[in-house]
Amino acid sequence: MGLLSGMVVAYDAHAMRLVCVVGTRPEAVKLAPLVCALRNQPDICTHVINSGQHGSAPPALLDELGVRIDEDLGCVPSASLSEMLGRLRRTLYDSQLLQRADLVVVQGDTTTGVAAAMAASQRGIPVAHVEAGLRSGDLRRPFPEEPHRRTIATLASLHFAPTEYAGRNLRREGIAATRIAVTGNTIVDALDLVHGSPATDDSNANPHLRTVLMTLHRRESWGSRLASLCDAVRDVVFEHRDARLVVPVHPNPAVAATVRERLDGWPRTDVVPPLPYRALSASCVLPS
Repeated sequence: MGLLSGMVVAYDAHAMRLVCVVGTRPEAVKLAPLVCALRNQPDICTHVINSGQHGSAPPALLDELGVRIDEDLGCVPSASLSEMLGRLRRTLYDSQLLQRADLVVVQGDTTTGVAAAMAASQRGIPVAHVEAGLRSGDLRRPFPEEPHRRTIATLASLHFAPTEYAGRNLRREGIAATRIAVTGNTIVDALDLVHGSPATDDSNANPHLRTVLMTLHRRESWGSRLASLCDAVRDVVFEHRDARLVVPVHPNPAVAATVRERLDGWPRTDVVPPLPYRALSASCVLPS
């Protein structure tokens, strides 16, 4: 709880009202363990808002992990990045829960994250950034994630960096060390939430094959680069007879069309819809 402890003291007359904002599957996964921990703190009243960026995907995933959504702002229709950012900022600015928050928590570098940070800042509410300090040094790679994460850094009061390197990035940008905590990545805590629980049965799995799990969707890879990535991994699996490739396809048509064209129907290659988190995490091995 590190940096939060000092802020909690300021709200000794009532429980600190904290709002976590999610809008995409990655945000839901990475904030779920934090929400679980916060809801066990007697001095913090924690609520969760779904922005609607990925529709019903975050609520379904959080329900799988035992986390309740308190306010759902509805599905955001397909739009350009600029239109989506504007819509999300407006709906979050008007959110009843966000308006009453003492602290707004955002995660990563999504459009929801930057929109929530803007909305909170415009209402004079402090922002805490989980997974802060990641930098590529190139505003176009990844895009729009790199400009998003830099923008959030200028608006946040508390910065929870996953690594020492990320913490140094923030300090180099002039952020006071007293506002930075190196916490590790909450994706590890998310795996701990489901580690050892039964995963979805995979009747296609062959116990004699090594599973290669591949996910890919970055905007800068769309087109020929995405096709080349698919071809390269397909060729590696084809050459290694003891390997099986599993590819959960991102719902974006620009990604799905290329992946299916390049990988559908190949030996020992399964192109599948997005998986529930427990089924996906079954492919990850945690140290005992």
